[in-house]
Order: sequence, then structure tokens, then C-alpha cells
Amino acid sequence: MITESNTNTGPITREQWLEIVARNSVTPVRPHAAREHTRFWPQTGIAKLVFTIPCGTQTVPVVRTCLILDISNGGLAVKSEQMVPVRTGVGMDVDMEGEPLLLMGTVARCTSTVGGYQIGIKLVFPSRAPAGG
Repeated sequence: MITESNTNTGPITREQWLEIVARNSVTPVRPHAAREHTRFWPQTGIAKLVFTIPCGTQTVPVVRTCLILDISNGGLAVKSEQMVPVRTGVGMDVDMEGEPLLLMGTVARCTSTVGGYQIGIKLVFPSRAPAGG
């Protein structure tokens, strides 16, 4: 769980994510000429999405467990039984390669598909802390 991660004290860096994508770059998803990054099928992967949705004058926390469909240098796609609004900020507790990963991102697209929704999430990486801070 995001709050119980023992190996990460915060979201992973862009460099750490690029290493994970490189290890999973064996099986590319069908070519996407118009896309900025090539997508790859990870060997396995589950993402627990944590976000809030408006409910009247308040917001309600939501947790959804989703199957990871593909990954790229810039993000990942997951399959969810319910939609998540575009531009929603999400925290993700990802279990991939047997190691827990904490990721942050923004929903870039949410498309209806057979059995649910395909959600594209653009990753947002933490800024490096200034040296001597």
C-alpha cells in the first residue's frame, strides 16, 4: 500500500522509471507512429490508484485496483471497471517486477472499452531537492 511501502520513502524518480521501462522493453505494443513514446507490455503489473472526486461541496477519496496494460517512458495505461475523469491527479502504488513502486501522475485519457475503461496516465516525477538543502 502507498502508506506502507518499506522500500520507497516517496515517489520514484524519472531515472528509476526509465530503468524499469528498459527492463520491460522486450515486447513492444503495436506501433504507435503518432505517439511520443513506444509502449511495452510489462511482464506483470497491478496498480492501485488513489485519487479524489468531487461530491457536492466536498471531495471523496477513491482507491481502485487496476491491471497495467502497457508502460512507456512517459506513463502507463491501466484497465479499470470504472472511469476516472481526465486531468485527475492520481497517486499509484504499483506492484511490478515484485517491487513496490510509488508513482504520481495525471489522467491523460479515459476510453470506454470492453469490460471497462482504458486509462492513460502521464507520470509526474518529483523535482530533485537542492544540494545542501
